Amino acid sequence: MATLAHKPSHLDPRSIYWIDAFGSFAFGLALIVAAGPLTDLAGWTVPAAFLVGVGLFLLPWALFNLIIARQVIPAIGMVRVNIAGDAIWVLASLALVLSQVSQLTTLGLTLLVGQALMVAAVGVVKLVGARAITS
Repeated sequence: MATLAHKPSHLDPRSIYWIDAFGSFAFGLALIVAAGPLTDLAGWTVPAAFLVGVGLFLLPWALFNLIIARQVIPAIGMVRVNIAGDAIWVLASLALVLSQVSQLTTLGLTLLVGQALMVAAVGVVKLVGARAITS
């Protein structure tokens, strides 16, 4: 009886940048288009224009991720800036949660913490990938 050897697949470390480019673009558009309803659902005192601004920021961020994803060997400086950007995003999200916790609805708190956790996870994958790129 033949046995199949399982060979683990090795993902390209740039794959996370493709995913982040798509996610950032989609999330940015969603924030721009639905800023008012999202602000109401979140229940916070931050104006809808804030979410529009965040959405507008995410469009060039998506492009930045796309540029890294398309490089055969990503420039380590760009990778480091990108990872730092993710870390700043997570810290800013947590600061926003702390400053708005008394106003946030359960849904608002869940969405804000959830996206911060997602960005943190993406940042960790990028960090692991950066080690593979520089090895």
